Amino acid sequence: MARLTSRGSGTRSLWVTGAMLCVAGITLSGCVAEDPVTQIRAFLASERDSSDALPDNAATDGLDMDSSRLVGERDGIKYFVAAYNTSGACIFMVDETSGTAGSACGDSPNLLMSVVTNTGGVKVYKSTDEIPEGWTQLGDFLIVNPDATVLQ
Repeated sequence: MARLTSRGSGTRSLWVTGAMLCVAGITLSGCVAEDPVTQIRAFLASERDSSDALPDNAATDGLDMDSSRLVGERDGIKYFVAAYNTSGACIFMVDETSGTAGSACGDSPNLLMSVVTNTGGVKVYKSTDEIPEGWTQLGDFLIVNPDATVLQ
């Protein structure tokens, strides 16, 4: 019985298979969501400037005031994140006009959320979570709702 393959076709087949695996690996790696803890740590490691400073009245035990970073601003409310204890984080909402502030701190940053009168709500967000109606993504790891009165 005659063979229908030509010499070298096995090598060509290996190259094609290898190339397909590389493309699949690159494609799938783009689909894997980073967890919020990793995102928060990377954000806290970024360059800090004067806009990242929390108000003095935000100080609390375990909080590293010099680690704070401004995530963004919505409807006059500023949202910050800062390091807490050795592995945790705090999220802050600050309304500089009224002086109202709210925060949530913990050793498990992906569970942080808070709602405060006059500042609304803030919650650590995982990119695979559905964003509730009325909430808006701010940065890579927060969702905010300046009008929130309860957590969803």
